[in-house]
Amino acid sequence: MTFVSSFGQEAPKIIEIIQAGGSTQDQAKFPGANILVKRNDVRVHLLHEGALIKSDLTYFYPKKNFFKAKGNVLFTQGDTLKMSCDYLEYDGNLKLAIAWGEVFLERPDMNLKTDTLYLDRVNSKAYYNTHGVILDEKSKLTSNRGIYFMDQKKYRFISNVRITNPEYNVTSAQLDYFTETNKAYLYGPTKIIGADYDIYCERGFYNLDAQRGNFKKNAIINYN
Repeated sequence: MTFVSSFGQEAPKIIEIIQAGGSTQDQAKFPGANILVKRNDVRVHLLHEGALIKSDLTYFYPKKNFFKAKGNVLFTQGDTLKMSCDYLEYDGNLKLAIAWGEVFLERPDMNLKTDTLYLDRVNSKAYYNTHGVILDEKSKLTSNRGIYFMDQKKYRFISNVRITNPEYNVTSAQLDYFTETNKAYLYGPTKIIGADYDIYCERGFYNLDAQRGNFKKNAIINYN
């Protein structure tokens, strides 16, 4: 039997249970939790303010407006954001999600892979403090820490930043990257190496498509 329930429309900030294969409780081990489970092909579906979260097993704490999900977790927000992971915790009051274990964030402009990702829906940003890999059609970018500002479509990469592209390589201490325009703002010691040039600067701007830029502070350019 499929378990289906929801909360009233008068409280849109409350997490809604859309469906589950079954529901149980274990007050000794999980006090206050509704344990929602997958049964047959019916997975657990929770909804909160436009975000749909699917999983195989969820510990939902209605009084706290909080849940823990695991098992092929999928977090989607409209057509603009899709995130898969092994485990996810979500606070409906703070609209904050913490995902870990093979995290893969998909956006129309770029994809992100990391081990642990924090998703702040209030401020429309995602950030990681573990090694992250960003992939688009042409380039691969890695960094130790990063923040993605979803409204601005901007990434801020911090610590050991590297861009690998068939036409050039970039290493930097910090780099702000705008995905729509493919432009980067450079902060700290930075090297850009192309087929017939190499550049060093400690502050600058670089158009990755045109391979042109403006370099400041101890800038050195060796061309051909």
